[in-house]
Amino acid sequence: MDIDRVLSYRLLQQLTHSVMTPFQEWLLAHPVWNWLFTHPVWLVGLIILSLFLFIGLLGAIAQLTETVWLAILQLPLKLVQLIFVGILALFRLPFRPKLTASPSPNPETQTERLTLILNRLEALRQEQDELLSEVRSILAIQSSESKLDHLKIKQ
Repeated sequence: MDIDRVLSYRLLQQLTHSVMTPFQEWLLAHPVWNWLFTHPVWLVGLIILSLFLFIGLLGAIAQLTETVWLAILQLPLKLVQLIFVGILALFRLPFRPKLTASPSPNPETQTERLTLILNRLEALRQEQDELLSEVRSILAIQSSESKLDHLKIKQ
């Protein structure tokens, strides 16, 4: 039984040595990873950060893929819609009223229009004068009342 233990121990030691030696050599060649393995809290934080970044990358790829597929699937429908609108425009073309050159303004019409505009402006000026006189009278009344109130306070 002692021999079995010794053999088992030696076998385990050889196996451990064959696995750990390349790993230790790799850690010696890469000091940053060696430092991370000797500081496990930083290693756990780095792993969690890497997982979040990887999940974000996968989400962005999924959204891009979804957008591309939707665009690909909608393309034939948009093409049919564009063709349909174009055909309808072609069929409506003969039925559209033809645009003719606008008739030159008649001098009599221009004179009438000018007279109408001037009359309207005169009416607006008179209304403005009336409103301004009303504002002046209201302000005069308010200023006289405030003077009376001021005199009453002083007495």
